[in-house]
Amino acid sequence: GAVATWWFDGDNAPNPVSGATKRALTTSFGSICFGSLVVAVLKATVVVLRGLRDQANKSGRDGAAMIICCTEWLIRIIEGWMKYFNRWAFVFVAVYGLEFKEAGQKTHSLFRRLGWTAIVNDDLIQNSLALGCLVTGAFVGIVGFTYGMGAGLGSDNALELAIWGLVIGYFLTKVLMGLVDSAVATVFVCFAQDPKAFQRTHPELYEELVGSWAEMHGPVMRACGYSANEADDRI
Repeated sequence: GAVATWWFDGDNAPNPVSGATKRALTTSFGSICFGSLVVAVLKATVVVLRGLRDQANKSGRDGAAMIICCTEWLIRIIEGWMKYFNRWAFVFVAVYGLEFKEAGQKTHSLFRRLGWTAIVNDDLIQNSLALGCLVTGAFVGIVGFTYGMGAGLGSDNALELAIWGLVIGYFLTKVLMGLVDSAVATVFVCFAQDPKAFQRTHPELYEELVGSWAEMHGPVMRACGYSANEADDRI
């Protein structure tokens, strides 16, 4: 919500963070909770089904082929649902106050209509942020181990301190990186939805962003045919 306010209203928008927090805790709270539940259930189901598929592959028993086919079919169905129920849907919930199901459908429809499916699939920000979390956790763990050995705690206690440092450093960094990930997802959606608003509020950044994206995805960007009149029709 705060990033969308910055996108559409510029730097002079009054209290964007407090406004976004208020919406998240009031009008959009139910959609956020429901969306989190749906995403968690779908991901957990895929993990369970893949485990069953792997066990069936290893067993070699009669009927294993049928189990594999069934699990593959279910995985494809659930992954199809996850195209609608993902982090992009949360952006529509935050920006436009839509219900989670409707937000997922509109997000998928928007990217598909613009031909942005490949661009979204090429987004490596989550992998980069996950690597950053891991590196930070490892660094904190090394610091903890070094401190433990220097303080004379013994190798076992120092190792335990390192493990706790790794876990705490990883998850604290993951919380912070989640903000970056959400901001990037919001930029994707807002640019697909209404790039002219960003051109109006931040013309210099707009030129840099368009230039970079045109360099990476020139044919797709030229085929989008953005115009100010189309922006309102994309919701």
